[in-house]
Amino acid sequence: MIFDEDILICRADKIFSLSLPDLKLIWMEQVDDVCCFGICKIDNGLFVHGELAVSQIDKNGNILWSVSFAEITVTPEGNDSFILCDKFIEVEDLAT
Repeated sequence: MIFDEDILICRADKIFSLSLPDLKLIWMEQVDDVCCFGICKIDNGLFVHGELAVSQIDKNGNILWSVSFAEITVTPEGNDSFILCDKFIEVEDLAT
């Protein structure tokens, strides 16, 4: 994902911010205990959807809040159970 003048990359349990066009590492943050699936841009920062958590981070990679789940947030069929709505996030925890 391109955010401001940087590129954000999910890799394993971390998010990396690299400057464009030279790809220098700006910051790196562990956001999930297992794997980060995606990043969604919102007005006041970013949401990170991980295998065991959903987190909001700021543009500097600081975790503003995080919610962990008892089980993974992907269905047995491999479908993503994370939906970003206008005023809320819908996540299906497979333990429920």
